[in-house]
Amino acid sequence: MYFVMTRTWGDLIIHTDPIENTNSEVLYKERRPQTEVFQLIKDDWRKLCLYIRMTISVIKELCGQNRQHWL
Repeated sequence: MYFVMTRTWGDLIIHTDPIENTNSEVLYKERRPQTEVFQLIKDDWRKLCLYIRMTISVIKELCGQNRQHWL
């Protein structure tokens, strides 16, 4: 979502934590530069790739331990 928004409007307000109230100090922040938004996107992708690799590793380990069961 941030990718399309920053490509369309440039600098954006970034919220990375859940918003649980309507406190204006939480809702209204300064816009962050487009480069910072893209860095956030890259960091999120790196984390996602790491989680996917970890998940695949666990699945392979579980399947390997119970290989007879899966055949």
